[in-house]
Amino acid sequence: MADAQLELAAANTRLGQREDARTDLAAAIEGYRSIRNPRGEAAARRALAAVLADLNRGQDAREEYQRALALEQSVGDVEGVAFIYRDLCELLWVSGDRDAAQTAARHSLALARETGNLHLQAWTLRALATIAADEAVGDDVMQEYREVTELTERGGDRGGHVWSLATYADALRLRGELDQAHSSCEKSNSEAAALSDPQFAVYSGFTCALVAFDRGETLAARTALQTVKAQAASTGNATYLNNAHMMLAQIDIDEKQWGTARDKLREASRGFAAAELRTGEADAQALLAVCAQALGDMAERDGALDRARTLRQAITSRQEVYVVDIALAQVAAATGQDGAALDKLLALATDADRRHFMAWTLEAKLAAWRFMRKKGIGASDALRAEVDRTARQHGFGRISRLLQEKVPNGQ
Repeated sequence: MADAQLELAAANTRLGQREDARTDLAAAIEGYRSIRNPRGEAAARRALAAVLADLNRGQDAREEYQRALALEQSVGDVEGVAFIYRDLCELLWVSGDRDAAQTAARHSLALARETGNLHLQAWTLRALATIAADEAVGDDVMQEYREVTELTERGGDRGGHVWSLATYADALRLRGELDQAHSSCEKSNSEAAALSDPQFAVYSGFTCALVAFDRGETLAARTALQTVKAQAASTGNATYLNNAHMMLAQIDIDEKQWGTARDKLREASRGFAAAELRTGEADAQALLAVCAQALGDMAERDGALDRARTLRQAITSRQEVYVVDIALAQVAAATGQDGAALDKLLALATDADRRHFMAWTLEAKLAAWRFMRKKGIGASDALRAEVDRTARQHGFGRISRLLQEKVPNGQ
C-alpha cells in the first residue's frame, strides 16, 4: 500500500495536483513507518520535500530533506543520500544561495561517482558548471557544458540532454555567441517537444525566449514566453511562471508600456516572494522601481528600491543580480540622488566584460549611454557607436534597436 501511495503521489505531482500528492505522501510515510521501512520512508519524505517546495513552503521542504537525509544515512544508502544532496542543490540555487548550492552539488557528485550513476553525475556536473558560470562563462565552463551534453547523450538521458542543450544555449547567449545559442535552442526545443514531462519544454522554451529577446526577435520571444507561462501555470511551476511574467514585463519596458509592465512585475514579485525566491523577487522589485520612476509614482519607487536593496544584500549568486544593480543605478541616475550612478554603470559593464557576460556588458552600457545623452555629456556619441558596433557584430538586435530610439527626458 505504501509503495502504491508513493507512486500515486508521483502521478499527481506530474499532473500538477500537489495537494493530493501531499496527502498521498503523508499516508505513504505513515505506512512505511508502521512496517519499519526507513528506505521507503526516506523516498516518501524526499518526494514530499519536492512537493512542499513547489507549494512555496521552502523551509518545510528543507526540513523534510534533512529528515530524508538522516534516514538514508542510517541505512547506508549512498545513492539515496546523493539524490537528496542533488535536490537540496536545486532548492538552494533558486533561493539565491550560490555557495550552499555549490557545496550540495559537490557532495552529490562525489557520491554519484562512487555509485557509478551516470545520470546523476551529468546532473551535478551541469549544476556545478552553471554555478561556475555565475562567476564567469570562460572557455573552461563552456567545455564542461559540452562534456555534460556528451555524457547525457551517451547515457541515453533524454531529459538531461534537453536540459544540457538549453543550459549551453544560455551560456552562449551570455557570451554573445547568439547564432550558436539559437542553433542549440532549436535542438533543445525539438527534443523537449518529444518528452511527456513538461518541465523540459518549460525550461527550454524560457531559455530560448531569452535568446530570441536578445536577438531582437520580439514577437518570437513574446509568443514563447506566453507558452511558457501557460505550461508553468498548468503544472504549478512558480519559478518559471513568474520568470515569464518578468520577461514579458521587460518587453513592455522596451516599448515604454510602463503601466502594463508594472502590473506584470507586481504579479511576478508577489509570486517570487510567496515561493521564497529572493533573486527573482529582487529582480522584479528593481524593475518595478524603474517603472514607478517613469510613471511618477515616487512612493512605489522608493518602496521597491528599499525591498530590492534588502534582498540584494542576502543574495550570494552573481550573474542573475546584474539586473538589480543596473536598475538601481538607472533609478539613481534618473533621480539625481547619486552622482556616481554613471561610474557605477560603467563599472558594472567592465565587471561583466571581465566575466565574459557580454549580454550584461551591453545592458549596462546602454543604461550609461541613456544617462549621458540625457545629461548632454559629449562622450555619449562615442559610447553609442561602440555599443552599436559590438551589438551588431554579435547579433544583439534588441540593443541595436534601442540605440536608435530617442530617450525621453526623465527616463
